[in-house]
Amino acid sequence: MVKFSFGAPVSDENFFNREEELSYLEKRLFAIAKRSRNDIAVIGPRRVGKSSLVLQMAHHARRKGFRTVFLDCEGLDLESFVREYGNALMAAELEGRMDLRVREALRGGAGAAIATLSEILGRVRALELSPAFGEFLKLRIEFEKQAMAGGSGGKSVLELLDSTLTLPSKTDSKYVIIFDEFQETSSYRMESFHAVFRRAIQYQKNAVYVYAGSSIGMMEQIFGNPKNPLSGNVDILNVRPFSEQTAKEFLDEGFRSYGKNASEDALRIFWEGTNGFPAYLNWAGLRALDARGKNVKVEDAERVVGEMVSPISPVYAMVEKQLAKLGRMSRMVLRSIAQGNNTPRGIASGTTAKNVYVYLERLRRYGLILKEGEEYRIIDPVIKKLVERY
Repeated sequence: MVKFSFGAPVSDENFFNREEELSYLEKRLFAIAKRSRNDIAVIGPRRVGKSSLVLQMAHHARRKGFRTVFLDCEGLDLESFVREYGNALMAAELEGRMDLRVREALRGGAGAAIATLSEILGRVRALELSPAFGEFLKLRIEFEKQAMAGGSGGKSVLELLDSTLTLPSKTDSKYVIIFDEFQETSSYRMESFHAVFRRAIQYQKNAVYVYAGSSIGMMEQIFGNPKNPLSGNVDILNVRPFSEQTAKEFLDEGFRSYGKNASEDALRIFWEGTNGFPAYLNWAGLRALDARGKNVKVEDAERVVGEMVSPISPVYAMVEKQLAKLGRMSRMVLRSIAQGNNTPRGIASGTTAKNVYVYLERLRRYGLILKEGEEYRIIDPVIKKLVERY
């Protein structure tokens, strides 16, 4: 039975629906056993359930004998990416072989990282790790020493990046490697991160790569623009909010697991307020549990939907944090769309933008609006309600 959960990805008994998407991912994943590799890009707006989907796939993969790596790229610069990805690969490769909390130890500053890396390096043979793993550790130690001395990244960053990216191919393990918010890597300041990335992974036969991203336009630019080195190398899975029927089934099952039920009218109000976004449905379900008695009524649903966009709501804080990254004009354009303008001319009439197309494209790249023919609409119902107040 479903238990409502907010603020973190869900899995196993709380993973609801998505059987079709999960089957799509796993068919391509398990094809690697036949030496057929199928990398995948999972694209959809924030709070639609992408992380839960790919982590559920990772759970299944682990049971099938894969080593799994999950890296959230949000907020990582190039050096942080290299460090964190290397840490995640080490944790996966050392799982069950060494009594060390690798990731925690490596985040203790350069000095602590060097000590931990040196300890692992001294036990490479005993742990039956490949010589390539030892070479990777040596490079990482030199990188940390340079960082501790205050040196700049430069060539050492690129050397370590290449060593890190190629490490999975130099082990005997099968890997599922998941990069969440992968569009963030487009900002890395180097000649072409994606070209280096592709050269390092393109011939790997023992790893499947899954790229998840919420900035829909940016993900499409990475994987659909022929000028990008990663274009044409992945299957694309678009993840959408739950349908009205699925959203109501989710809430109904969730309420029953807590000994409650909701009227059809109450379920309709929840659906209209969340547009089927799983994160919002979970939050609404949790808040509705405070309703007196066993029945969730219309007035309970109306109260919860109203609270969702209140400044004291965690949903409000989450969405406002996302919107805070936008400039004033982008916010004005969003407000104009929220007020009912959906064509470029109409949207421009509600702003002072000299070239509204620039802002529309920027908002589309960030995954905040969709273009359908010549019309634009805001994807997220909570964002729509918040920007109406600007």
